[in-house]
Amino acid sequence: MSTINLITPGGQGLPGVPLIQYKSLEFRVWHFPTSQMYAVAYFTTVGIYPYTNAEKQSIAVEPFERKDCMLMQFSGVCDAKGVKIFEGNILYWRHYDERENELFEAWHEVTFGHGCFGTLSKNGDFDPFYVLNLGDVIVGNIFENTSLTRRCRI
Repeated sequence: MSTINLITPGGQGLPGVPLIQYKSLEFRVWHFPTSQMYAVAYFTTVGIYPYTNAEKQSIAVEPFERKDCMLMQFSGVCDAKGVKIFEGNILYWRHYDERENELFEAWHEVTFGHGCFGTLSKNGDFDPFYVLNLGDVIVGNIFENTSLTRRCRI
């Protein structure tokens, strides 16, 4: 993560203004022809260059064509287990209400909308991540777990 001072048009820093911190953007890609998810090294107008190994040490020589891919961004949020949440993930939440003696559970698809990351509920409502339940965990994604996707949408 890099930091810079906020600079005015005259080239001077502003007194009392905190440093701006930029987080690195992280992407992954679903490649339809191979039905596999890849971490993305970088992408250009030509195509998407995935890492070819889990250690992210080797980058593909030939890019994936954009038409063959679904590019997804890291939301900046982690689930209850500390796993990074990306667009396309499916989150599961459950809560037992002792007073009502009832178990509540829900599956939500992660998406980007209204200028922020959040989840879609079964009825299509968008909930920004500021209402994310602390117990949410990733249980899959919309490409590899189509049965879970149906639970989010039915």
